[in-house]
Amino acid sequence: MKKYVIAVCLALVSMACGGPRYVDYFPYHDDGRPKPKVAVVALKDACQSNINWEFSEELAQGLYCDLMEGGQLYVLSQGDVEAPNGKRAQYDFTTIDAAFATDFCEADFVAVLELIDHAVVPYDPCTKTEVSNPKGKSCLQAILTNVRVKVVDVRCSTPRIVLCEVIKSLYPLDVGVRVDSIGGMPWGSGAYYKTPCGMAHYRAIKEISHRLEDVIQCSR
Repeated sequence: MKKYVIAVCLALVSMACGGPRYVDYFPYHDDGRPKPKVAVVALKDACQSNINWEFSEELAQGLYCDLMEGGQLYVLSQGDVEAPNGKRAQYDFTTIDAAFATDFCEADFVAVLELIDHAVVPYDPCTKTEVSNPKGKSCLQAILTNVRVKVVDVRCSTPRIVLCEVIKSLYPLDVGVRVDSIGGMPWGSGAYYKTPCGMAHYRAIKEISHRLEDVIQCSR
C-alpha cells in the first residue's frame, strides 16, 4: 500500500506541475494524421459532498492534462468550450437529445460529465466493492465518486451518442483516517495531491480518461 501511495503521489505531482509534453499540444500525430478533437464539458456538481470546491473544475482540468498527455486525442481548451456561440446557458445536457453538440463546431466529439455522487462508504477489501449493508461485517471505508458521462460524436450532420453511462470509482481509505477530514485540504494547494481526497480524485479522473479515450478511438 505504501509503494502504491508513493507512486500515485509522484504521478499527481507530475500531472499538476508538468502537464502534457509540448508535442502533445499539436492536433496531429507525428505521421500527420489528425487527432480527434474533443470538447470536455464538466457540469456543475449535482450532489452534496464534503468538499468545499466544485469537483467539475478539478475534473475538467485533470481530464485536459491526462488526455493531452496520452497523445491520442486533442482536447480543446476550456476557453473554447465555455460558451460556443454564447449559447451554453441554454443547453440541457442531461436529455437524450444530442442536438446541442452541433454548436461545438470545432470538436469531433463532445464529452459531457456530471458528478452525481461523492461520499465515504463502507468498503469490502476482499471484493473491492461498496458494501450496501455493512451491519455485522468487518469493513473499511472508501471514497466513492460517481460521474455521469455522455459522449457525442458530432462529425456527421446528425449528432450520435456513443457513450452514456455512470463511471464509478472507489478509493479505499487507510485505517484511522478521519472521515470529517476528507476535503479539508482544498484542491489547488500544494499538499492536496498527497491527501486521500486528492488521490481518490486522481484515480477517478484516470478511469474516466481511459474510458473516454477507448470509446473515442473505437468510434473513429
